[in-house]
Amino acid sequence: MTSLKQLADRVAEEFKKKYGRPPRWIVAAPGRVNVIGEHTDYNDGFVLPFALSRGTLVMAARTGDGLLQLRSRQVRGGGQAAEVAGLAPGSVPGWAAYPAGVVWALREAGYPVGGARLVIDSDVPRGAGLSSSAALECSVALALADLYQLDITRPALAAAAQRAENDFAGVPCGIMDQSASLLCQPGHALLLDCRTSEGVDVPFDPAASGLELLVIDTGARRRLASGDYARTTTCGGTLVASASCVIHVTFTPTSPSTRAGLISVTDDAPGSPQTVSLSGVGVATSPAVCLSSSSINFGNQPVGTTSGTRPITVTNCGTANLVISSATTGANFTASTACATVTPGNICTVNVAFAPTAAGTLTGTLSIASNAASLR
Repeated sequence: MTSLKQLADRVAEEFKKKYGRPPRWIVAAPGRVNVIGEHTDYNDGFVLPFALSRGTLVMAARTGDGLLQLRSRQVRGGGQAAEVAGLAPGSVPGWAAYPAGVVWALREAGYPVGGARLVIDSDVPRGAGLSSSAALECSVALALADLYQLDITRPALAAAAQRAENDFAGVPCGIMDQSASLLCQPGHALLLDCRTSEGVDVPFDPAASGLELLVIDTGARRRLASGDYARTTTCGGTLVASASCVIHVTFTPTSPSTRAGLISVTDDAPGSPQTVSLSGVGVATSPAVCLSSSSINFGNQPVGTTSGTRPITVTNCGTANLVISSATTGANFTASTACATVTPGNICTVNVAFAPTAAGTLTGTLSIASNAASLR
C-alpha cells in the first residue's frame, strides 16, 4: 500500500512540474468505514464511522487571478479550470465538480475564497463505499481554509463539503461521510447524530484487544449518483421572507420495481427537517414490435408477374431502441425495407409484393428478425 509520504512526494513532483514551483500547502483527508447506521445519515439517524489510514491528498497554492485550476493524478489527460466567480451547479462536469463544488459552497456561505491551484491524488478506492468523494471534498475544503485563512469550524467545513456533493455535484448523500473525514480521531469511532451533527468519540481499537477488522472490497461498485433519486438546487444559505427557491429531483430507477426515497431539508423553521416522500416505479426497458396488420390479401395475380407492393407498418411500441436485422418471406412473395434502428414510438415500413409461380391459392409468411422479445 502506498504510504502518505510516497503519495505526497509524487503529488509535489506533479505540482512543481505543472506550475514551476512547490505548493504552499499539503493537506490530506481520510476515507471512512461505517460500523453501524447504513443509509440512516440522510434520514437524520445515528451512525458510527471511523476514519481509514487511506486518504486523499491535495497540494495547493493560492492565486490572485480568480481561476480554479484542478489536476488529478487519478484521471488521464489534462486538468480542468474554471472561473471562481462563474461557478454554479452544472457548470463543471465529471470528477472536478466535487472540488469545484467545495469552492462554490464556501463562497455561497459567505467565505472569501478565490483562485487556487490544486493537484490531487488518492489511495482510497473509488466506488468501493469508502467515501472517496468525501475524502476529496474534505481535503480540498481544508486546503482552501488554510490558503484563505478562513475562520471556520470543522463541522461547518463538513456541511460545506456535503452541500458541494448534494447541490453542485448532484449526489444525494448525508452528512456522515464528510463528518467522519473531518472529525474522527485516532483510535476512536464517531457516534454522530445526523440530525444535529453533534458527535461523540467512542473508543474503537480492535488491535488493542488482539483483533483485526477486515474491510473487504467485493468489487460491486457503489455510485450514489446513479441511484434512484438525485437532486440539485439553487437554494442559497438564507431565504428571505416570502422568497422561494427550487429543488429539482430526478428519478433514475435501479431496478424494475417500486422505488422509494426521501428529500430532507434541514433549516431553522419550526418542524425542521422538512421532508418530502418520493416514489416511482422502475419499468424494464425493452423494444417491442407492433404491426399495422396481421395479414394481407393480394387477390388475383397472373402467374409469372409481380404485384405492386403493399406496406406493413412496423412500430416500436417498447421502451428501448428496436433493431431490425432482416425482413424475409417464403416462395411467391418478396419483402424489402430500409428499416434498421427504430427508436421508441417511431415507425418504419416493410413493403411486400406477390409474385405467384403457380396457379391457385398461395400463402406465405413475412418474418421480421429483430432484438424485440415480443410482438404486439
